[in-house]
Amino acid sequence: MRAPKPGPLAHPCLSLILLCSLVAPETRANESRTSDLSAPCLVHWQRKTFEPGQWPVELPAEGQALISSWRGWAQEMGYRMDFDPDMRVMTLSGTERNRSVCKEDKLVKRTLQAFDLRLPAPESARGGSDEGLIEKRQEAPVALLRLQSRADYLTVLAFLKVTHPELESWAQDMESRSGFILAEPLCAAWIENGVDQDGYRSDNELVHRLASGLCQSRFGTVPHWLERGVAWDVEFEVQNSVHCFPDRSGDFDNDQHKQWEQDLKNLWANRTNSALALEDMSLWEPGTYDETYAGMSWALVRFLHEYREDSLSPILHDLGVYEANQTRESGASGRRIATPAMVTESVLRRYAGNEALAEVTEFFQRGNRYYPSR
Repeated sequence: MRAPKPGPLAHPCLSLILLCSLVAPETRANESRTSDLSAPCLVHWQRKTFEPGQWPVELPAEGQALISSWRGWAQEMGYRMDFDPDMRVMTLSGTERNRSVCKEDKLVKRTLQAFDLRLPAPESARGGSDEGLIEKRQEAPVALLRLQSRADYLTVLAFLKVTHPELESWAQDMESRSGFILAEPLCAAWIENGVDQDGYRSDNELVHRLASGLCQSRFGTVPHWLERGVAWDVEFEVQNSVHCFPDRSGDFDNDQHKQWEQDLKNLWANRTNSALALEDMSLWEPGTYDETYAGMSWALVRFLHEYREDSLSPILHDLGVYEANQTRESGASGRRIATPAMVTESVLRRYAGNEALAEVTEFFQRGNRYYPSR
C-alpha cells in the first residue's frame, strides 16, 4: 500500500537547520565545528575520519564543496558522510546504522562498477556530430541520502527549500512520496524504514537512484525515459531484480521485469508493419509513472546494450551536449528543456544504425526468443 500522506511539517529543530544552511557554503580549511550543533557529524574517506571543515589537505575541492553543502542538515540530524575512494559518491546515513555502512559501501562499489562497464565515459569528441560534441564533461559527485524515517525525509525537503528556494513547489509535491532524484543539487534520497508498499527494497532503491545520479553526472540532462531505462538496466545487473519505481504509487510484482516482457509481447504482437516511434516515448513526463513506457524504456536500453555494443554512451553523450547547448543558447540556466523526439531518434540512428528502431520492435515482440538479423 502507498504510504499515507503526511500531515503538516513539524520540525522541532528547523530553525537550527536554517541557520546551518546559511553557514554551509563556505569551505575554509581551518574552520572548526560550531559548538551548539546538536550532534557530531563525521566524514569518512580513504580510511580517514574528520569533521566538516577540518578536512585533510588532499581532500579534492569538489569533496569540500559537497560536504559544505550538506553539513548543516547532516550535523543537525546526526548523519555521517561516507565517500567512496574516488570521491564519486557521498552517502549520508544515520550514525546508529554504522554497522550497515560496510554493506552499503560494497553495494555502491558494485553499482559504480556496473555503471562504468555498461556506460564508459566517451574518451574524446567524435567527428561528424550534428550536436557539436565538446570536451569531456567534468563529473560531479552524487549525494545519496539513506533516510531512516519519513520524518527525516521531510527535514531534507525543508532543508532544500531553504538552500534552493526555486525548489519550494517541487518539495511540496514530493512530501507524500518515498524518495526523489534531483539534478541540481545532484542528489538522491529514499526512506529505508516504514514504507508500506509491497515489493519495496531499500538496496534496490540505492542502486537505481545512484545509477540515475551517475547518468546525470556523466552525461548531463538526457530524455527522462532514457535515464529511467539506464537506471533499471543497472539495477537489474547489480540486484538481478527490478524493485525501484520512482514516482509510482501502489504495490508491484516481485518479477516486474518478467511482466514487462510479457506486456511488450502482447502490445506489439500484431504490429507487424510498424516500428517504435520515439515521439510516443517523449510523452512520458518527469515526475509521473507510466507502466507501458517504463517497460519499453527498459527493453530499449537492454537491446542497445546487448545488440548495439558501445552505442549507448555516445548516444547519451550527444543528447547531454544537445541539452547543454540548448540551455546556454536560451539563457535558461537550470531549466530543463525537453529534447525533441526527432533529435533523440537522429542520435540513436547515428550510433545504432538506421534499422535499430525496427529491430528493437522485433525485440519487443519476441523477447528472449529474439535473434538479431546481423
